[in-house]
Amino acid sequence: MNPKSGIMLNGLLARFHSSQGKEYYRYLSAQNREAVAQLPTPEDLSLPILFQSDGWMQSIHYSWFVSFLQTWPPKFLLSILPQKQADGAAKTLEEIPEIQPLSRLMRTYLSHYLKDQMQDPQILPENFLPSSPLNGLLSLTRPQIMHLIDLLGVHDLAADLRQVVDKSLLNKIYQALTQEQLRFLHYCSKQTMAWVPPKLNIAGWDGEKKSLNMM
Repeated sequence: MNPKSGIMLNGLLARFHSSQGKEYYRYLSAQNREAVAQLPTPEDLSLPILFQSDGWMQSIHYSWFVSFLQTWPPKFLLSILPQKQADGAAKTLEEIPEIQPLSRLMRTYLSHYLKDQMQDPQILPENFLPSSPLNGLLSLTRPQIMHLIDLLGVHDLAADLRQVVDKSLLNKIYQALTQEQLRFLHYCSKQTMAWVPPKLNIAGWDGEKKSLNMM
């Protein structure tokens, strides 16, 4: 039994058989019982989560669906995608087919079928993840993620600057950073480094802002 199935089982038993859930584990093999016992139970496994059809598509860029236009009838694929993703995928077609509304049952079936084709069964849905401060990253948009990555680079820069005593070099670096990057740099400089990143060789920087961002 893969982890996703085990966590789903734990969630269903907790949701619908909270008082007698453990009795159902006896129908599993000894190996599966041991594996499932070590898996977490989803905190929020409501009926809408169990039966949602296209919610998982909302945060996926349309380009991930384009390849399926070669193996699916385009009119079916475009009809189950959220509007934003459908519009993006349709632009890659030479001829846009006429989209006909599908029944709710058909949309749900095709959505789950597409999900099975796209997602590795070992990857856990967001609702199944153990509680962690890092789960907040899942709600970030692509621009926000790229912005976060840029700030992580400033964190590495802060580690290097602790060894720099050349005031002229420091001033050039400060001038190359945005106000937000400067604030984050000063914040990082005051923190204890839990992990020291590899050196950036900041002494060899050519003074160009673009090359600083590439270090």
